[in-house]
Amino acid sequence: MAPLNRKITVVFGISKYRSYGAFRMKATHVSADIAAYTTIFATPSPTVSAVNGHISAMDAAQILVETRAENGVATRNAARTLVTDDMETWVAYVQGLIRVEPDPEQQMIIASSSGLDIKVNGVRVKPSLAVKQLITPGMVKLVGQSAALKAAYQWQMSINNGVSWTDLPVTNVANTTVSGLTSGARIVFRFRSTVKNVTSGWSLAVSFVIQY
Repeated sequence: MAPLNRKITVVFGISKYRSYGAFRMKATHVSADIAAYTTIFATPSPTVSAVNGHISAMDAAQILVETRAENGVATRNAARTLVTDDMETWVAYVQGLIRVEPDPEQQMIIASSSGLDIKVNGVRVKPSLAVKQLITPGMVKLVGQSAALKAAYQWQMSINNGVSWTDLPVTNVANTTVSGLTSGARIVFRFRSTVKNVTSGWSLAVSFVIQY
């Protein structure tokens, strides 16, 4: 379990997404994650459909900019401001869920499921574990940060938001595959490494919806 003094916050890093493409991609990613994890985000406000409508309106306004239509920039900027407001409202919504959750492990699961950027004790962090859907149905690849040339890696998965964990086979490389997963299921993964008999703490938990 994570240290009790770890403060987890989520942000929508507007300064990181200044270009239209980067901003749209991030907003779309957050919307997709909020939509996918309904067991966590049961009552988002605004709704996912409303936010997706605002993103579509922003796309239409961007076309006006690209075709040099009159007032195109002003229209696009107003539409982008509306999507920004949506993201900031969702930040407050997700942060509220984190605030009332007493378990730090669950707090991190909520944060990583939202698609928003994560800060721990005020410092922006990037999960050290990546989950990739493979072509084979029900199979994913887990890729963690390498700890050393010679290390052992323990992997775990959870189907109930980290309430209980299932051990996966130990590897001597910082990646592994997991098969037999159910399409549409939301799985949480984590790993830790052992180097010269010293075992690290568990990585940030990463949630993933099995796509097929």
